[in-house]
Amino acid sequence: MNLALRREHATHEFLAPFLKELDALFTKHKICLVGGDTARSEVDMFTLVFLGSQGKFIPRKNKTVRTGDALLQLGSVGGSDFSRHILENKLPHKKNDVKGFLKPRIFPNLPQQRHLKATIDQSDSLEKSLRLLAHANAAILEVELSDISVEQHFKAWKNGAPQEILTAAEDLAVFAIAAPSLNEAPTKQSVAFRRVGIIKAIRVENPHVVYLWRGRKLSTTAHGFEHF
Repeated sequence: MNLALRREHATHEFLAPFLKELDALFTKHKICLVGGDTARSEVDMFTLVFLGSQGKFIPRKNKTVRTGDALLQLGSVGGSDFSRHILENKLPHKKNDVKGFLKPRIFPNLPQQRHLKATIDQSDSLEKSLRLLAHANAAILEVELSDISVEQHFKAWKNGAPQEILTAAEDLAVFAIAAPSLNEAPTKQSVAFRRVGIIKAIRVENPHVVYLWRGRKLSTTAHGFEHF
């Protein structure tokens, strides 16, 4: 999906109901948004490209989400931020260090998904993506940031600081809610989900995410990159 708008039309009053309705249509027709761009433009433009797939659609919102369900992560975060830093500053690097940023990737041999209740891809910052998942399910998520899988170059570059992990954006990562009994053991042929948190409560008036760092609650969090 690509959406370009004139400055005077890129307002919350237009974008909020437009994107809410678009999200509802995607969910109704079992369409997963996998990429695109948003930008300013001299004229308003909106395009959608549809690709066929035999995969199973798992929505962001699911009425079967329960207190005690597990929050799972597939993939890692921080790779895009590190690659962009290297390229923008023209720093010496190996081709392997930035290949994920320069060329779109997909997960090879995904694990079984029949037990997953809700999912969200990590396109905005980690903080924004998990906030959206919490709001969609009217839930309170508790996340242990030290359990989040972080790309190794990024971890060394940022010293693994929790606030930096929260602001990491546009990575090949998926977060999912599943029954606590889910056990996706990795094999030589597949990648695996890892547990990074829990659903503390559902049907709450103020959905949000509580972040822990090595068992202790973070007193401050960080807001990172967001698509409009």
